[in-house]
Amino acid sequence: MMKKGLMVMIMFLVMTAVVFAGGQRATGPENWPTRPVQVIVPFNPGGDTDFYARLFSRFLTEYFGQQFVVSNMPGGSGTVGSMFVRDARPDGYTLLVYHESLLINYIAGISPFSHTSFDMGAGLVLDDTFLIVTHRDSPLRTLNDVVSAARANPGNVVFGSNFGFSNFNSRWFERYQNIRFNIVDAGGASEANAALLARRLDLNTNPSGSIMPFVRSGDFHIVAILSEERNPNIPALTAVEQGFNWLSSRYYFTLFPQGTPRIIIDRMAEAIRVVSQNPRLIEEMQTAFSTTPGFLNPEQLRQRLDTTLAEFSKEADLLR
Repeated sequence: MMKKGLMVMIMFLVMTAVVFAGGQRATGPENWPTRPVQVIVPFNPGGDTDFYARLFSRFLTEYFGQQFVVSNMPGGSGTVGSMFVRDARPDGYTLLVYHESLLINYIAGISPFSHTSFDMGAGLVLDDTFLIVTHRDSPLRTLNDVVSAARANPGNVVFGSNFGFSNFNSRWFERYQNIRFNIVDAGGASEANAALLARRLDLNTNPSGSIMPFVRSGDFHIVAILSEERNPNIPALTAVEQGFNWLSSRYYFTLFPQGTPRIIIDRMAEAIRVVSQNPRLIEEMQTAFSTTPGFLNPEQLRQRLDTTLAEFSKEADLLR
């Protein structure tokens, strides 16, 4: 009787161990994701980063059959949200969607870290639709108008910035035109649009997706688009056509906490590569932001960010 009881106990322990081991395998990195993934956007809802994060999260949810849930975590020009992800558990269930302002914040001393404090995810899109806009009632209709006004009244033309990418844009133009704006922190894209609408700014710059609704409504006027060629979906002259070599573009991408298993990083990169080819995603992106996906694998993304950091560093004095 004791032997039979002992055998039953051993069989129970063996079966428990098998079930536990199977459960461990089912939730291991090779089966990621097995629960919802938190996607951190380090800005308020309604801007360009938020749009790309929500668009890709929706298609990644379809691809994996697990929810990719966007959480907005603004503050510190993107530093609060990016720091949250940097310090998160590297299990693949927290990731960051950001752009190259991460590098500018590092150079400017706003943030103590750059992309090197993360594991690379994948590149999502290169956005070259940066617009310079004014209020519909502004006398500033062209870049020549802007330059003339800034020269005539140094420090009086109020240029909205978030002390990230738009800050670099405005200060670069100041230097190479030998003019001076009154550059103010207007927050993210949605806040800057509200400030221009209320005429607290004279100029604002952001990608087209967050600005075009105000252009279509007649509230904003496009002074220039900072691309090499005209965009067929945007009714504006380029800065180059107006005689100014002012170009701007930035990559949007995903990052993971350092130490994330490579198998998770590779699965995510492959998923982004696949959904980037989805005609529905492409159509939504073109309709909303006049852009198309620009997939980069982790190695290509690191190379891109290394190169961009080196280029921005050459102009570091503009940001300090």
